[in-house]
Amino acid sequence: MTAVAGRTQPDTGNLGPKLAGAAAIWLALYLVNEWIWDAAFTDLFGLDLDDRATGAAHFFLYDTAKLMLLLVGLIFAVGMLNTAISPERIRAFLSGRRLLTGLVLAVVLGAVTPFCSCSSVPLFIGLVAAGVPLAITLTFLISSPLVSETGIVMMGGTFGWDIAALWVLAGSGLALLAGLLLSRFDLDRWVEPFVFETRTVQLEERTTEALDELGLDASITKVTDVGEIAGYGVMATPALVVDGTVVVSGRVPSTSHLRELLAAT
Repeated sequence: MTAVAGRTQPDTGNLGPKLAGAAAIWLALYLVNEWIWDAAFTDLFGLDLDDRATGAAHFFLYDTAKLMLLLVGLIFAVGMLNTAISPERIRAFLSGRRLLTGLVLAVVLGAVTPFCSCSSVPLFIGLVAAGVPLAITLTFLISSPLVSETGIVMMGGTFGWDIAALWVLAGSGLALLAGLLLSRFDLDRWVEPFVFETRTVQLEERTTEALDELGLDASITKVTDVGEIAGYGVMATPALVVDGTVVVSGRVPSTSHLRELLAAT
């Protein structure tokens, strides 16, 4: 008996050459950006870049194009990262870690993962429900908006990459310090009970009840690996797979309905 939780991914088998081509085009545009504006101002229009007005216009157009290229590349990379790193993987990665190791990993994952404030609440609930300590969960949520990819690119392109690196170190340090301080308090007792009652947990509990009522001796295994979930043919979660057959997908049936489904398998 296997309880499956996670989300599937589309087939990305032929995306490699396309992504490589897009990356090559982006890199070429980024490298020739300054040359293009220099040639346009001096060779095409015959302007003197030492003139203040001309120099200001040249810098504005060059820097705007550079930032736009950086943002386009970053947003695309973040989108790809978002399809590869799901909240389920974050939960699995942070679960069962020692405090200091978990805090450091939470800071790093918070800095590189593209979860915005819209996904903070459900992500928080998922992390806590998966058994991740509250201090580690809060450290992840502090680090995620505090150190953003867009901010790194904007700050690096405007003030220099040394300033951007200092900003990243400062934000990561604050998140880690907050996690260490929060770990000194017993915060779990303040979490509302419904946080632990996620749909996957509900499905597992009801499945256990149905098995007990039927008197069946079976084991329940929770699967969070995306590849393994896709191998079962699961299209929506939470899901229940019995002996390789998808019995429930995308919903949490009642205990009585689960009992009927299990009796029929």
